[in-house]
Amino acid sequence: MIEKYRLNRLQKLWDGIRGHLGKEKSAGAMMRRCLDRMQYFDQAKAFQHWQQQVISMRTRAGENREHATKNFSHILNRLIKRRLASALQDMRLRTERRDFKRKFLRRMLMHAGSNRLRYFWERWNDLVKCE
Repeated sequence: MIEKYRLNRLQKLWDGIRGHLGKEKSAGAMMRRCLDRMQYFDQAKAFQHWQQQVISMRTRAGENREHATKNFSHILNRLIKRRLASALQDMRLRTERRDFKRKFLRRMLMHAGSNRLRYFWERWNDLVKCE
C-alpha cells in the first residue's frame, strides 16, 4: 500500500516535471520566433518608409503636372465654387442650429408649463383639503 502511494506520488512528480519542460520548450520556441522577427524588423520598417516616400513623390509629380496645365480662369472658377460651397454649408449649419433652438425652446416651454400646471393643481388640492 505504501509502495503504491509512493509510486503514485513519483508519477505525479514526473508528470509535473514533464509538463514544466513542455511549457519551457514552447516558451523557448516562442522566444526564438520573436527574435527571428525582430531580426528583420528594421529592414521591413525601412522598406515601408521607402515605399511610402515613392508613393508620395509620384503623387506630387502627378499633381504638379495636373496643376501646371490649368489656366487662370479655371483656378478662379474653382475658387468661386469652393466659396459658394462654403457659404451653402454655413447656411445649412445655421438653419440646423436655428431648428435645434426652436425645438429646444418648445420642449423647455412644454416642460415648464406642465410643471407649473402640476404645481397649481397640487396647491389647489392642498387648499381644498385644508378647508
